[in-house]
Amino acid sequence: MLDAIRRIDELPVPDTDAVHITRQELASARRCRALERQAQRRARQLIDQAQVQVEAIQATAFAEGYAEGVIQAVVDLARGLCESQRLASQLRGQMVEAVRQLLGHLLEDSRWFDEMLEDWLAGQADTARMALQILLPEGCRSRVGALREHLERLGVSSVRFEFEEQERYVVRLADQLFEFDLESAREQLTPRVLSQLAGLPDGVRELDRQARQALVQLVSGFVESREEPSQGDEDAH
Repeated sequence: MLDAIRRIDELPVPDTDAVHITRQELASARRCRALERQAQRRARQLIDQAQVQVEAIQATAFAEGYAEGVIQAVVDLARGLCESQRLASQLRGQMVEAVRQLLGHLLEDSRWFDEMLEDWLAGQADTARMALQILLPEGCRSRVGALREHLERLGVSSVRFEFEEQERYVVRLADQLFEFDLESAREQLTPRVLSQLAGLPDGVRELDRQARQALVQLVSGFVESREEPSQGDEDAH
């Protein structure tokens, strides 16, 4: 196209001093000049648009890559949090079972029943004239002789023993009743014992709290970084 443009200074010059340019040639030259400028402007626009597209693609690729990294970090953190909770729950279950076993061993000791029975009889009247009925677990048959002697020292003259498979103790004197179930006692005492072990629950709660804070900070930082470019664009406009 540029070769077809006839510039004014390239027009043929006759031998005479006068230069003759036809209107048609002048109009054609002007149109060519206008087309050249229009082509240059269009070329610049295309270049600018291409540059904007390249920058947008680069920004999108960076954002997608950053977002993917954040998502992966969030997933890893969530997995770690779930794993810590699972381990804490497992450890607490083991602790509950250990406490239950410990309480079971303690409650199987005959001394606690002797003391509790003695305290209960101390609050009753006419124990010397009334028959005492005692229901014991089957495994306590061997203790009958020692327990009878202990009750005689406490002033109980008449006592009858019975046995059953269930792990419970029942003492009846006239219309007064004293009952103690080992399984119920373990169920009631286990939470009380665990409540004294404040170190484990506090540590688990602290771990969960730190994980949640890290998760919030990570997501907040990602959101802020995504908002900053848009704010800059608004300021530029």
